[in-house]
Amino acid sequence: AANSEKGREALAKRAEDSVRILAGLITNGNEAGSFSCPDPETTAAHILWLMEGMSRHAGLIPIAEEQIEAQLAQIERLLQK
Repeated sequence: AANSEKGREALAKRAEDSVRILAGLITNGNEAGSFSCPDPETTAAHILWLMEGMSRHAGLIPIAEEQIEAQLAQIERLLQK
């Protein structure tokens, strides 16, 4: 998809939609008292970029379970109550 203009547009829209949806979930969590995240949109983008990077990295070099757990713990810290 990244090799054509329409494909890049579709990927950009998917990324924007993903950030918007995750930011909405974080905002809902803030409102429910589950999270205390001052910047849901930036945090959502960070989480999604982290996941994308880990996915691409895992295709080249395996990621240990401990490394995945450490990244999940970091996400929890970003959202901490």
